[in-house]
Amino acid sequence: MQTTIELNIVADIDSLPSLLLIAHSGRACTILPSSAIVQWNEALLPKMRRIVDPIIRRPASICWPNDAPMNSATVAVRETLIELIAEHIDRDRWQGVTMRRT
Repeated sequence: MQTTIELNIVADIDSLPSLLLIAHSGRACTILPSSAIVQWNEALLPKMRRIVDPIIRRPASICWPNDAPMNSATVAVRETLIELIAEHIDRDRWQGVTMRRT
């Protein structure tokens, strides 16, 4: 059964514990990626609904300053991070995440 709900955005909070606390209280709702709650105790989580339409996607990016030196250790760490991110995406641990290719 599909339900249409009009959004009434009243605040922008950038603290995961605060978002979960207010959603758990029932006074407000929040939109979070599943990766944000995967390690939380299920008893502490608010009621949840999956957004299926539209599909929400977000790119994963690794950023560093242009003027930072790129030595072999830096390159190795960057490549390891890229592999780990790709593995999480491939195993569907980060649903909705895409790799931003450069």
